[in-house]
Amino acid sequence: MPTKKQPVSRSNRAGLAPGGGEPHKNPLNGRLNGQQSDDLRARIVELAYVLYEQRGRQDGRALDDWLEAEQQVVSNASLNSSS
Repeated sequence: MPTKKQPVSRSNRAGLAPGGGEPHKNPLNGRLNGQQSDDLRARIVELAYVLYEQRGRQDGRALDDWLEAEQQVVSNASLNSSS
């Protein structure tokens, strides 16, 4: 019997690993206000889509794209906040 896809819960959008696992360890947690957090997430979304397009829009690697984008954006944000 096919299973229905579960909608993304608010908790998953708030930093929990996809699939409901442990929260991602983000070095910027606690140092961002709500607007900065939203901006950071928007940059991750955009970069993850760019990575998806660069791979030729092959499905099945969304988590890889997200984690790579998150790593790049957080690293860049950490560098910018320390200067």
